[in-house]
Amino acid sequence: GNLNHSLDEITSSLSGIDICISGATVSSDEKFIYFKTTNRDLYDSEYKINKGNGFEETIFLNEKANITEGCRTNIFIGVNNKLLTPPVEDGLLDGCFRKYLLERNDNAEEKSLDVNDLLNADYCTLVNSVRKEITVRRIFRNGTLLKEY
Repeated sequence: GNLNHSLDEITSSLSGIDICISGATVSSDEKFIYFKTTNRDLYDSEYKINKGNGFEETIFLNEKANITEGCRTNIFIGVNNKLLTPPVEDGLLDGCFRKYLLERNDNAEEKSLDVNDLLNADYCTLVNSVRKEITVRRIFRNGTLLKEY
């Protein structure tokens, strides 16, 4: 293998962002999903395409139509004072900040989620260890607004 590195400046914290749901699905059987690797062609291409269309993040569904994760984030939704996030076995990277929130928040728990859960949620938050918590303002699918929080 080769060693490569890159630097990206993070200029500001994101808040109140627009996201979209990808038309591409991921397989919960794909072993590379569960590890932080450079084998991220789908994630990188979807991020680039959708960022060019005004979306700060793209959310994926698995083969069972369960929500998994974003290109660069894990997802949580707020429902009835609970903070819900998909379980790792649905096909996602067990991110550091995701684990932190699950371990330290008594109201946080794992639960398989689908698009209807997003539509009925009180709020949606994306997390990663660099930006921490990012609030979602609107969710789109195929160019159609599904939900505004």
